[in-house]
Amino acid sequence: MPLIEDLANPDRPPIARRTALVVAHPDDEALMLGGQMDRFADLLVVHVTDGAPADPADARAAGFDGADAYRAARAAELDAALTLAGVPATNRVALGLQDQTAVRHVAETALRLAGLVEARRIEAVVTHAYEGGHPDHDATALSVALAARIAGAAARPIEVLEVPLYRAGPDGVMLVRSPVEGGGAPATEIRLAAAARSAKDRLIACHRSQARVTALLAGDTEVVRPLDRSVFRAAPNGGRFLYDQWGLGLTGRDFLTLAAPALDRLADGPEDGLEDGP
Repeated sequence: MPLIEDLANPDRPPIARRTALVVAHPDDEALMLGGQMDRFADLLVVHVTDGAPADPADARAAGFDGADAYRAARAAELDAALTLAGVPATNRVALGLQDQTAVRHVAETALRLAGLVEARRIEAVVTHAYEGGHPDHDATALSVALAARIAGAAARPIEVLEVPLYRAGPDGVMLVRSPVEGGGAPATEIRLAAAARSAKDRLIACHRSQARVTALLAGDTEVVRPLDRSVFRAAPNGGRFLYDQWGLGLTGRDFLTLAAPALDRLADGPEDGLEDGP
């Protein structure tokens, strides 16, 4: 049974399908799938970055002296969340990239993920939507799409699901859990029962340093749909990059330029959904 059907029906028994949840930052796992993580019999959780940018502004805003202290705090918060979710240490992988640098390591990350998928016999992967909300989210989505193609080349297709978190609306205002319009399969909105919502809230609460952000993104729904691999050479979300507003020193145009070499190196062609875009 496809994973998306199991997720859409949370009253079903535990999920036996070997699944990887691949996310960009500590706290993304709780925000994306925190209401259902405990349903998996064998969930591999992969974090691509450490959640601590080189610029100490985020660390200071969260009450830390610098990036090192912030990184350590986020790691401790993640450990607490994954322990609460019942994810054993053997099923936790941290790739350790610096926050906001994932697009510079797409090919490397894709190959590492493909190795994990093959070694763990992963059947399905849940990851970020390609939505222009955060450059690390988009880079993680691209890395997963490439990894699934590589790992699936041996006639073992990998089901890949995307979870939208946030993107820019037509007026530039942030939209939460709103799938990008056009293309791809319809999204499935899962309304969490009270117990699942409570479990999700407890996981989110573990990430104390992120309270300002998680307050905007918590809720009683989770949204998933099959990842559309036909989009990665084009700008997502009609060319609206939310992080263009943030002054990260990395724009949406920069993202596309930096992602292109990985696409050229690892993609086979248009059937992989990597045709040229605007």
